[in-house]
Amino acid sequence: FTIHQPRYPSLIIRTDASTTGMGGILLRPDGTPLRYWAAPIDGAVADFLGVTVGESDFMTTFELLAFLTSLVVWESALQRHAVGIRPEMDNISALRITANLTSRDAAANHIAAEISLRLHAANTTIVHVKHWRNILNTEADALSRLQEGKSVPRRLHGLPRDSVPCH
Repeated sequence: FTIHQPRYPSLIIRTDASTTGMGGILLRPDGTPLRYWAAPIDGAVADFLGVTVGESDFMTTFELLAFLTSLVVWESALQRHAVGIRPEMDNISALRITANLTSRDAAANHIAAEISLRLHAANTTIVHVKHWRNILNTEADALSRLQEGKSVPRRLHGLPRDSVPCH
């Protein structure tokens, strides 16, 4: 039994969250988008985590939730073969937690544990994480703000929009 540990990402998951919504884009290693998702932050999930939708104090938790949601939405794509993924976010704290899969904050730690379980179940590993600065993360940012009047970015038109399962 051998565990495949890729050195380079097979897929990139770029995410963003606002205080009210989240979005994610699945990309090839060359940056070509394959599919995307967008959804408001579920109030029941926020209550479960002990955070408040609309409050900027919980941005790290919302950013982690966006990455976790991507793992749920693209579970079947990740399970087709062993892949290495590269999470890309504009929140450095969320990236650190994603890389280490632990946090001192209870809500963030809960999400980190779930991310760890999802990665293991999908036979997927995080190759490395990448900070995708706010000014560059415009597509995922727009997806996280669809309920605020933003539009789906033009580059994503024609790609499959995946639905987010009920939490």
